[in-house]
Amino acid sequence: MSDWRSLPAVEAWISDFPVPEQPVARRLLSGMLIVSSDELKKGLSSHARTLIGEHGARVGFYVEREIRKRLGVPNRLFSEPRWGVRRATGSNPLVISPLRRYKQEIGSEGIVAQLVTEWHRRFRNKALVQPSPDQIRKNKVRDLVIVTDFIGSGDRILSYLESMWRVRSIRSWHSLGLVRMHVFAYAATPMGLTRVEAHPCGPMVHLVSGCPTVATCFNGRSFRELVKFCWKRGQPRNSVEDAMGYGGVGSLIAFAHGCPNTSPLVLYRAGSSPLFPARVNSIAGFGDEAVLRLSSARQKFTSIERVQIARGEWIDRADEQALKRMLVLSAVRVSARTADSLSARTGLPTQEVAGILSQLRENSWVSVTGKITPEGIREMKRASRRVKLPYAIPQDRDVFYYPQGLRAPRV
Repeated sequence: MSDWRSLPAVEAWISDFPVPEQPVARRLLSGMLIVSSDELKKGLSSHARTLIGEHGARVGFYVEREIRKRLGVPNRLFSEPRWGVRRATGSNPLVISPLRRYKQEIGSEGIVAQLVTEWHRRFRNKALVQPSPDQIRKNKVRDLVIVTDFIGSGDRILSYLESMWRVRSIRSWHSLGLVRMHVFAYAATPMGLTRVEAHPCGPMVHLVSGCPTVATCFNGRSFRELVKFCWKRGQPRNSVEDAMGYGGVGSLIAFAHGCPNTSPLVLYRAGSSPLFPARVNSIAGFGDEAVLRLSSARQKFTSIERVQIARGEWIDRADEQALKRMLVLSAVRVSARTADSLSARTGLPTQEVAGILSQLRENSWVSVTGKITPEGIREMKRASRRVKLPYAIPQDRDVFYYPQGLRAPRV
């Protein structure tokens, strides 16, 4: 199966660096999660179908975007009177509303808005797009969902949540148990996920996959080399934290529509031809499903520092499900515990990882607390074995040359 890292544009980006730094650049790309437009659409749509099918009530979908602020506080999503009963009023909030009139740039919210519109057309009365307070009351909407593609630092999604939470009617409905708050995202970094879940409204975050970061995918010497590489080649303005992208997150993810600003600067600033110039994905062949799938089992085991398994003979004989089980088990061995963290290390969807984890527990390879058991360690050692080839003794006497006779020395 072809690998996106072998595409000409990627090879050209790697060749821009000095030869001693090229293995470090390849190591950085080995931990990246690549998401095609079809995978983004399929993953978020599965959450929408599940939520609508579970509760049966109407769902209000809101497309996450930047919110205007005053004195650092986000404006309320809905207007409410200054005096008397603070009952929320107003029209539907705009799906896209650039903060600067002179800079009409549309980011990932445009792609998400199209996807939410498709849900509204498919489910009709069950899915509402950007409903107003009156529409929430009239249609008895019970779930308010903010939809985004990615949660990096968590600043933007928290700003949107706060703009909704500042509306007194929403706080009242929530305290009475009339509405529930949700967040749909394809992936989230550990830091961003923790910040969003800690919001006072207690949103339920639904993820398709975990997001790998430089800090979670690499450790020890590999981590130090990558930090030094990102600092040297990423051209940060101030500190090493700036070299890891916005907020020092260091996310290793790229979508078909671009690369988030929380990724290391070296990916979209370094060299004469950056990999994602201006965070735009212009790599030819990036959207091909064959290219986007996990490169190969050997490369994936190597990326999570299981080189012995990558070199073992078992990997050529195992089927796809066995490879996935061993991949998750290897990630558990390197201290990943939750489904989100395992998904970030392996690149597998969160729901699939959860199913594999239950299988590993049934086989007694992983304990209830999420630690690998002695049985699991034995399975990894068995997968790491290399078959010793028997020593072949030549049967033909003419294989080796030796003189048949000797001449007398000349005097």
